[in-house]
Amino acid sequence: MRREVAEARREAERETTEAARAREAEVAEQRAELESELQATRRRLEEAATRASNAETRAAEIEEEARREVEHERELRFRDVQGSLDEVSERAGEAERSARRAAISDTHEWRGGGLQELPPREPEPEEGNEGGEGGDGQDRPG
Repeated sequence: MRREVAEARREAERETTEAARAREAEVAEQRAELESELQATRRRLEEAATRASNAETRAAEIEEEARREVEHERELRFRDVQGSLDEVSERAGEAERSARRAAISDTHEWRGGGLQELPPREPEPEEGNEGGEGGDGQDRPG
């Protein structure tokens, strides 16, 4: 009976050892799977961080490009407005010179190579009062 008990004990120990080894192998396999998943997750995280960094860099570049474009557009509008103002100023100067010439031509005329002042104009008589009361230019007794 001792032999049977000892044999049973050894058999139980062997089964326990085999079960422990099987469980250790299963745990090692699960651990390897988890480590593999962890590495894949870290890789994806690094890739996502790289993409995010690249996106931030690109966004900053686009923002800077947009600022430069806005500044360029502003400069073009400024030049356009400045050109319009210069054109209006030039037209105003021409109009002023033309008005002065017209005013001078009403009071002066060119004679002998120079500008001569004209005598002042007599006021024109009103219609109907020329030479008498009849308004037809003929004197009639009244």
